[in-house]
Amino acid sequence: AGGFENCGAHISIAPSGVNAVGGSHTFTVTVTQNIGGTETPVAGVHPTVTLTAAGGAAVAAGKVDTCATTGTNASGQCTVTFSSNTAGTVSGHAAVTVTLQGTPFSVETNGQAGNSGDALKRFVDASITIAASAVNAVGNAHTFTINVTPLAAGATVDSVTITPSLSPAPVAPQTSSNTCATPTLSGGVYSCTLTVNSPTVGTFTANASTTVNFSSAGGTPSTASVTRSTSGTSGPGGSGPATKRFVDAHIGITPATATNAVGTNHVLTITVTALNGMIDAGSHTATATIESGPGSFVGGNTCTYTGGAATASCTVTISSATTGTTVVSASSAISVSGQTITRTTGTAANTTA
Repeated sequence: AGGFENCGAHISIAPSGVNAVGGSHTFTVTVTQNIGGTETPVAGVHPTVTLTAAGGAAVAAGKVDTCATTGTNASGQCTVTFSSNTAGTVSGHAAVTVTLQGTPFSVETNGQAGNSGDALKRFVDASITIAASAVNAVGNAHTFTINVTPLAAGATVDSVTITPSLSPAPVAPQTSSNTCATPTLSGGVYSCTLTVNSPTVGTFTANASTTVNFSSAGGTPSTASVTRSTSGTSGPGGSGPATKRFVDAHIGITPATATNAVGTNHVLTITVTALNGMIDAGSHTATATIESGPGSFVGGNTCTYTGGAATASCTVTISSATTGTTVVSASSAISVSGQTITRTTGTAANTTA
């Protein structure tokens, strides 16, 4: 700045701090003059405020700059209000020329000669993801991994809370548990798990929400909180929900009882059924076994059924040259939505038929 003894001008811009993305922030510019050792505000000047975005931030449309329009008020102040929809930093630099007693004084926020340094706004964000949808056979627990990634832009992450949820809520003997009370931190990502198990068929929708608290030095407000969810109810930054589908299958053999003359063929129909899913496309094998009694299979004890629907059937044939009662079971490794479920008639696992 130019000037002479006991005469000069000063400029400052504030505050520095942290904001959630999308939130408006206001830099206030203050211009004063010093004549004879007395500092007084300068009204009616138009400081130039330069906003410089970095680290992924971008000044959004709609910036309001009263420094350029109305200029400083009676308190020597004007404002620039702006926002960024992406995380990063926006620095504010202000400059003005003030004429005092016929002498121009050009000052800027360079941190020298009584002027402040530039102000820095950190725009912060966070994202949350939950593992992709999957299918499990009943009784096989599934674990979802939940990841929260703060985008701090140089601010401090003070705390991260993660809250998982299942819909519908598990009802005994269905179970669920999670580790989200104490998420782990690795590579800037906070993680926890949600585990669900069901001995019966059903579908669960898994979601998670997070609140990330940030802080930074240098102004007010110096804290910010960002809430995100996988359900999309708290803005962008969520992966969307994940589903866990528990599937089952059963096998039946009919007729349950029948009477044949010796030496005649008897046809048994084996039917497999998928529960909460479809039998995978392609050819699959069912196997019949004579558990007790006379007779033997005609043409072999296996048959082939074709997937692509919820049920499928094939047949085997038995015959006996002697009298008696023959007991026949059936079994198959049933492929349901990519899960292999082995079921055998007359066993506890084959609960539906």
